[in-house]
Amino acid sequence: MLPELTYNSSETNETQTVGKSFLFDFDTGEFVLRDGKFIKIEGAAAIKQWVHSTLQTEKYKYLIYQNHGIELESLVERQLPYKLFTSEAERAIREALEIHDNIKSVTDFGFERLQSSLKVTFTVNLTDGLSFGGDTLV
Repeated sequence: MLPELTYNSSETNETQTVGKSFLFDFDTGEFVLRDGKFIKIEGAAAIKQWVHSTLQTEKYKYLIYQNHGIELESLVERQLPYKLFTSEAERAIREALEIHDNIKSVTDFGFERLQSSLKVTFTVNLTDGLSFGGDTLV
């Protein structure tokens, strides 16, 4: 016989926060510790980290990344003309980032050709009115 559980919706109503996470060092691939404890981040710092993680994760490459990441590798493999490629890269970045509840929009895209890659810069606008710059290499 299974136990009967009662559900009280007033106990589970939580206010949505801007975001909380633990500080991650993408260069070392490790969480940052202070005195042996994880460093908590929240607000815009947590969203910036989520943006960076999203742009560094190729969506669908591994089973675990079905709902997180961006489809840029497949875009590069298609060898599109430059104008079409930049348009598609902009669309892919918007779609990947604007799913976050606290991101209102991604705007002000810029593209800079480097030797073997393309640097994409943009502005992330949050629902609370704050914004920050971001970039990624393609």
